[in-house]
Amino acid sequence: MAGGIPISAPALAVANPGMRTEFQVKYVDQDTAYLDGGRSSGLTAGMKLTVKNKEPAASTDANTSLDKSVAELVVVGLAETSAVTEIHSPKRDVVPGDLAYLSSEDLQMLVQQHASGTTRKYPR
Repeated sequence: MAGGIPISAPALAVANPGMRTEFQVKYVDQDTAYLDGGRSSGLTAGMKLTVKNKEPAASTDANTSLDKSVAELVVVGLAETSAVTEIHSPKRDVVPGDLAYLSSEDLQMLVQQHASGTTRKYPR
């Protein structure tokens, strides 16, 4: 929220064009998923991401529609360009190629950190 007005993820991304909000699942092992972004992309331990269906489902089942969440990922380990996440509440198997999106709370926090980092003033 900015001044009490909710800000959508696309609006935040446009305001901060260099910031990543989408990460690809590169590898899955049991209840762990590895992402293609890490510290250099702004990810930190504890951040939450949502995996969503990337294609419209052939069936009319409401649980598999395009906008539905597939699983929640929580960042538990980081390298410079990759992250290890735990898979929580999966509605289907998370597979390589799935896309994970930053939660709105973590996205807002990242935007605030990014904004404060560029406007910091140091004593002379």
